[in-house]
Amino acid sequence: MVLYRFTRYLEKSIPLLTALLLFGVLLFNLSLAVRASYSRDENLYISGAYLFSQGLVPYRDFYYTHLPYLLPLQALSFRFTHYLILAGRMISALCAAAVAGLVFWATQRASPEQPPWVRFVLGVGWVMILTANPLYEFASSYAWNHQLTTLLALAAVLVFLWTARGKHSLVGLLTAGLLTGMSIGVRIYFVTILPAFALALFFHPAGKGVRSFIRLAVVYAMGVVVALLPILGYWLADPQRFWFNNIANHSLDTLYRMQTGFDGPMTLPGVFGYFWGSVVSQPGNLALVLGLLCLVYPMGIWQVFKRRGIQNNDHGNTFEWLFWLSVVPLAEVGALTVAPPWYQRFYSAVPLVICALVFGLAQLLKQADLRRPLALLIFVEVVLLVNTYQLDDYRRVTFLLHPETWRPLTYHEAGQKIKDQVGEGKVLTLSPVFPLEAGLPIYPEFSSGPLLWRISGLVDAEQREALGVISSAELDAFLANDPPAGILVGAEQSVEGPLNDYALRNGYQQVPISDDLSLWVKP
Repeated sequence: MVLYRFTRYLEKSIPLLTALLLFGVLLFNLSLAVRASYSRDENLYISGAYLFSQGLVPYRDFYYTHLPYLLPLQALSFRFTHYLILAGRMISALCAAAVAGLVFWATQRASPEQPPWVRFVLGVGWVMILTANPLYEFASSYAWNHQLTTLLALAAVLVFLWTARGKHSLVGLLTAGLLTGMSIGVRIYFVTILPAFALALFFHPAGKGVRSFIRLAVVYAMGVVVALLPILGYWLADPQRFWFNNIANHSLDTLYRMQTGFDGPMTLPGVFGYFWGSVVSQPGNLALVLGLLCLVYPMGIWQVFKRRGIQNNDHGNTFEWLFWLSVVPLAEVGALTVAPPWYQRFYSAVPLVICALVFGLAQLLKQADLRRPLALLIFVEVVLLVNTYQLDDYRRVTFLLHPETWRPLTYHEAGQKIKDQVGEGKVLTLSPVFPLEAGLPIYPEFSSGPLLWRISGLVDAEQREALGVISSAELDAFLANDPPAGILVGAEQSVEGPLNDYALRNGYQQVPISDDLSLWVKP
C-alpha cells in the first residue's frame, strides 16, 4: 500500500520533477562553463562569430575551419552582451541541457507500455548517466560547436525513428533531413552518419517496395539538401578559400604535428589506441561501451536476423535495430580518421549510445516484464556507481554563487586591462578573444588564434597570397601600413616568437596583463 501511494504521488509530480531535473542539469552545465580554463580553440569560434556580426564573410574574409551554422547563433548573443566568452559558453551549456532533455524524452517514448513512474525513474537514470559522462562534461565547458551539432544530430535521429511509429512519415523524414543537414552545417564530421539513414530506409515501415523506398529517400534527402543550401553561397563567395578552410587545412595540421615532433598518436592504429586507452578506459565511457557490447549489439543482431527481423518480416523492428547498430559507430568515424585525435571529438556518439541503450533496455523490459523489479534495481545501481566518480563536480555547482571566481569574467577583466593600455587601437595577437572582450579591433587574418599561423609556413608563397594567409615572412610587410597599437603574447609561447621579434624591432615595450599574458605597447 505504501509503495502504491508513493508511486501515485510520484506520477502526479512528474511534470514538476522533470522541470527541476532539467533545470538542475542546466545549472550543472553552467557551472562547468564558468570553471573551465582558457582554451585556444575558443578563438576560432568567438572571433569568427564576432567578425561575422561585423558583416565579414567566413572563408573569404577570415579563416574558419568548420561549416558556418554556429556563427549566426553566437553573433546574435553578442548583440546582448560584451562578455563574449561567457555568452559562447552559455550557448554550449544550453545545448547540453537540451541534449539531456532529448534523452529524457526518448526514454518516455521508448517505453510507452511502462507505468509513468517507471518511465520517470528510467529517464532520471539515463540523464544522470549522461551528465556523469566525462566527454559530456568536457564538451559542455567551452564555447565551441560540439554541443550544438550533437543536439541537432540527436534530434534528427529521434525524429527519424519516430516516423516509424507515427502517421506523418513524410513530414517526419523531411524534418529529420533538415536537422541532419543543419548538424552537418555546424560540423561537417556528421556527414558520416548519412549511410545509417540510407540503410534503415530500406526497412522503413512506410516503405513497400523499391518505389516507396525511393520516395522516402528523396523526401529525407530533400531535407538535407535544403538545410545545406546556404553553404553554396559561402562556396561561391570564394571557392578556393572555402576548400582550404574546410578540407585542405586538416592535412596541413597533421603535417605540422609530424614535423614538430608532436607527442601523440599520428597513425590510424595510434588513433584507435588513443581511443581505447584514453577514452574508453574512463569509467563513464567504459560503462557505455560495455552496455553496447553486452546489450545493444547482441540483442540487436539477434532481433534482426533470428527472431523479429528479416525472417519474420517485421520491418518496424528491423528498421529501428539496424539504425541503432549502424549510426553509433558511424558517428565516431570522423574522430577516428583524423590525426591527431582530440578528446572532445569523441563526444558526438555519447548521446547516441545512451539513446541506443535506452531503446535496448526498453525492449528488454517489454520482453521480460516479470523481471522488471530486478532490471530496475540493477539499472539504479549502475547509475549510482557511474555517478560516484562525479560527486565533486556536482558539489562545484556552488561556484555559480560566486561570480568573482568565474573564469570568463577574469578573461573579460584582462581585456579591459588591454584596453587601458591601447585605447581603441588595434591589437595583434594569437589570442584574440582577450582584446575582443573589450571590443578592441583585431586583424581578421589572425582571428583563429594559432590555428592558421602555425601551418602558414607549410603553404607556398603564391598560395598564401591567394588564400590571404600571413606567415612570419610577410608579417612586416603586412603590418607596414597598419601597425598594431599593442601586441598581446603569452598564451601561445611556442609560436609567438615572430610577434615578439617584431615588437622588439619596432620599439615596443612589454607590460604585464596577467600571470600568463603580457602586452607589447609603444612607449
